[in-house]
Amino acid sequence: MNSRDSKTENGSLILTRLRFSFFQSIEFFKAFSLYTNTQFAKADLSLRLMYLFNNPFSISKRFLEQRKNEDIYAYGETPLKTLELILSKVKITKEDHFFDLGSGRGRVAFFINAFTDAKVTAIEFIPEFVDRAKRIQQKLRIQKLSFINEDLMESDLSSGTIFYLYGSSYPDDFLNKLAEKLSHLKAGVRVISVSFPITEYLRDKKLFEVINCFPSEFPWGESTVYVAIKKK
Repeated sequence: MNSRDSKTENGSLILTRLRFSFFQSIEFFKAFSLYTNTQFAKADLSLRLMYLFNNPFSISKRFLEQRKNEDIYAYGETPLKTLELILSKVKITKEDHFFDLGSGRGRVAFFINAFTDAKVTAIEFIPEFVDRAKRIQQKLRIQKLSFINEDLMESDLSSGTIFYLYGSSYPDDFLNKLAEKLSHLKAGVRVISVSFPITEYLRDKKLFEVINCFPSEFPWGESTVYVAIKKK
């Protein structure tokens, strides 16, 4: 790596850290308004403390560098304001099994677990994220919540009824394979996806029907959240 590449790399890392700090500042005030839910308050404050000196963007970057991924900045988080909006648009009951596909440090999973009665499973490929989330879960003795460290393509998704996919940074070939995997699930399954409908990556687009879409805020700006249901 020459000096110019090194400077560019350092600049990207600084920008990433600044972006996360800004995102966290905004999220703190939103989170505070949700801390009337004591379970979420305890989990979220534990997450903040655990990542205080080692933010998840940096952890993800190091992991992806070691694996020599082309996009080492492929990490993002769903703002709490957007999660609240999703809950207002998508009915989630105690009969549901919610899967977070690519859960990062697990904030979505902790949120859904705290604000619904659904069973929640979070699947994440980066071991450090899963290890840390499990420590919080065990410390707080949170029920109906599982964190699994594995490749999504190897995961057993058969028990799921609702799937959340924040897949904006995933390559198209991976999304094609994941969409195909989801297409084999039972009728009535719902897929919540960010920036694109799951039908965009299906060979047989009639297998799912988009039943709702709405604008939502994300760290990079406004995007669209799509909700699709398996038809047959």
